[in-house]
Amino acid sequence: MCDEPVPALDAAGRAQILDLLDDVQQRLGTALLLLSHDLSAVRRISDRVLVMRNAQVVEEGTAEEVFDAPRHPYSKSLLAAVVTVGTDAAPPGELLETGGPGPMRPGTPPAGAARPR
Repeated sequence: MCDEPVPALDAAGRAQILDLLDDVQQRLGTALLLLSHDLSAVRRISDRVLVMRNAQVVEEGTAEEVFDAPRHPYSKSLLAAVVTVGTDAAPPGELLETGGPGPMRPGTPPAGAARPR
């Protein structure tokens, strides 16, 4: 399990860590659970992707399915929020309505599986 394995690294360090994780996974034939907000890292190293919102899974599929044709409004809004640098970058689009409750606020009890017992 890797929780945010490449935060605040430069491009070279980031690539080196992701290559190492991929190599270890392939060499040992093991699964890797990657928890990350870094969508480019998720896309680069993942075969399958789960998108979660407020402790609930809202979408699951192959990396290609989730990144190339997201079905859930929240997944679409996450991908639309990714900043692209370069001359081919698309202009910012309008904000997407994700439906449902907004993000959890401090002091708000967690929902679903994280609800206190």
